Amino acid sequence: MAFAKRHPVWLVMMLAIATLLLLTALLPTFLGRQDPLTPRAHADEAPHPAEGAPSTRFEYDRFTQLRDELSLSDVDLAALACTDSQVASILTDVAAWLQANAERLEQSGQAVRSALAEVRETTRKINVGPRDEAVIARYAVDQGAWETATAARAAVPLEVVGTIEAHLEQGQRQAWATGRANRSAPSELKYVPSLTAEQVRAYTRALRHAARTKGDPSAALSVLMGGQAEARRTAQSNINDRLGGVVEVSRVVIPMPEETSSQETPEGGE
Repeated sequence: MAFAKRHPVWLVMMLAIATLLLLTALLPTFLGRQDPLTPRAHADEAPHPAEGAPSTRFEYDRFTQLRDELSLSDVDLAALACTDSQVASILTDVAAWLQANAERLEQSGQAVRSALAEVRETTRKINVGPRDEAVIARYAVDQGAWETATAARAAVPLEVVGTIEAHLEQGQRQAWATGRANRSAPSELKYVPSLTAEQVRAYTRALRHAARTKGDPSAALSVLMGGQAEARRTAQSNINDRLGGVVEVSRVVIPMPEETSSQETPEGGE
């Protein structure tokens, strides 16, 4: 009250109005502030179908095959702890790349199938006989051509790796590289860094032993070292936390076409 007595009423009123306006402006900031340890709610736009999403079941199956080849399946993206926004961006870019490179991918796949057919035919001639040194020598040539074609086919999808990495954090990029390197390993070991062939064999033997003796299959994971075991636990925890969300986004961004069958088979299929 002392302040009001010493200053004109109009000045007090103006200061009161200014204070009220300031509080009104700051109120949303205070209400929206979160504890720094509490994850922020997703501010991303709702996912929507990718522009280059497959329009036929054949294209959808080919896209799914490419995702598996690049270790970008729903399970893989969950293991990497990808956010909804990352999932949408990655799938959109993969769809766009496939749309632009489907013909190249098919041609390289056809080269592999043709080279493999030559290997099988040469093998048949050797097995049926009679012995022919020229045919035997031809086998090494055909085998080399098949290996070259296979390597060329495998290199084509890797062109999109840099684009995908741009959507990932450093730790995610490292984990994804591990997953791609371990693509042929058992799923439990896919995101184990520095995994050796001997560890894979030991793990497989331990699983078989557990199956025969009705033992605990998780004991097979004892083949992993400290850091490897932690990486596996982290990947599994990420899958448990994120798989449901990843699947939901995937279904929106890359919806399955309504048709239920196709006369065609994706490259590499039977």
